[in-house]
Amino acid sequence: NREGSCHCQNEDGILSHGHVTYTQQEREEALFQKIHFRGQRFNGKYTGSAYYLSLWISLVVPDLFVCVRKKSVSLQEYFNASCSTRGRQGSTAADQRSTAAEQESTAAEQESTAAEQGLTAAEQGSIAAEQDSTAAEQDSTAAEQDSTAAEQDSTAAEQDSTAAEQDSTAAEQESTAAEQESTAAEQESTAAEQGLTAAEQGSIAAEQDSTAAEQDSTAAEQDSTAAEQDSTAAEQDSTAAEQDSTAAEQESTAAEQESTAAEQA
Repeated sequence: NREGSCHCQNEDGILSHGHVTYTQQEREEALFQKIHFRGQRFNGKYTGSAYYLSLWISLVVPDLFVCVRKKSVSLQEYFNASCSTRGRQGSTAADQRSTAAEQESTAAEQESTAAEQGLTAAEQGSIAAEQDSTAAEQDSTAAEQDSTAAEQDSTAAEQDSTAAEQDSTAAEQESTAAEQESTAAEQESTAAEQGLTAAEQGSIAAEQDSTAAEQDSTAAEQDSTAAEQDSTAAEQDSTAAEQDSTAAEQESTAAEQESTAAEQA
């Protein structure tokens, strides 16, 4: 069996993972035994469950299998063409394992060829040892790349968690802001009602002041009239006193005339 894996991060920062297991015969027949996707999107193209994806591939585009077989395009090469630079690390690791296996096979062929050509066993062993060493280095590099990909997956998960917390905090802040705006609107409405009441009270007070002023003016006029009447009454009293004095004088004069007349008689 051969395995290929791919870690991809699309333009939205969503991390996806694809894993494939297939045999050489299945690859020749272009039948993919197992396709599994974990994540929301794979390179921005595929969404949903792996079952429906594989069913869609097998029912709708069967010519794809023929094309893959004729052009000898492996699923690993397909992943290499689809993944981003960061996502190619998992695929490269699988390629290196595959290359190591091919090199071991090549080493066996070379040993056979060397035997036919008369090469010594020491030369064949040296070549095989070099190829084994190269394969071991490639396996080590692949393991490091797998570890790096796992760390990247963990970092992406932490970033998703942080983004979710930030979204939650932003939602709470928006809710608080909405409540504050509602409270401010209520306060403005109350202030407007209070302002209207104050205006009404001011209008009533102005009317009362105007009425009091009119009443004061009327009282002043009445006071002025009473003063005039008092002055007229005083004049009338003075005239009456003068008339009384004149009458008294006339009576005195008459008494004197009567006395003179009596003396003359």
